[in-house]
Amino acid sequence: MTLQARIYTCLLLLGSSIAAKPKLRIEPQAGNIYLNEDKVFLCKADGETEDIRWFDPNDDEIDGENERFQLRKSEYDLQLNIRRAERGDGGNYACKADTDSWGELETSININVIQRVTFVTVNTSLQIDEGQDASLGCRVIGIPQPTVSWRRDGQDVRQQGKYQGAGN
Repeated sequence: MTLQARIYTCLLLLGSSIAAKPKLRIEPQAGNIYLNEDKVFLCKADGETEDIRWFDPNDDEIDGENERFQLRKSEYDLQLNIRRAERGDGGNYACKADTDSWGELETSININVIQRVTFVTVNTSLQIDEGQDASLGCRVIGIPQPTVSWRRDGQDVRQQGKYQGAGN
């Protein structure tokens, strides 16, 4: 066997004895959760890891004792269940795991709390005399804050502007 073949064989044996670096991943990858709803995020380890932990946006470890932030552990993952999401629950959550060979591994997800658009008040009936100004109110809530626009006959109606209909 040549020297080059021996070196190649040694490298192959050495490479096969070193474990691949484990990876952490969070599922689902999209961090959207609706206001007042529940959602589970999984932190999964591909490879040998120990002690998987979740951390909140303030970098405080989540212990699972809070009734709204519950943890469930299996051999290869740690589930974070956010219950009845509130506005302040959004932010960057981290998952960390310790390994013997590679030290601490970390991955994170930015969780956004979303509130579906809700029309709180809308004027549905308004009677005015021809030629008089009219004011229509519409109050809408949502996270992120929705943008409200008005259209009439396919044209934008500008706030505090006068609508000029066809033929006027």
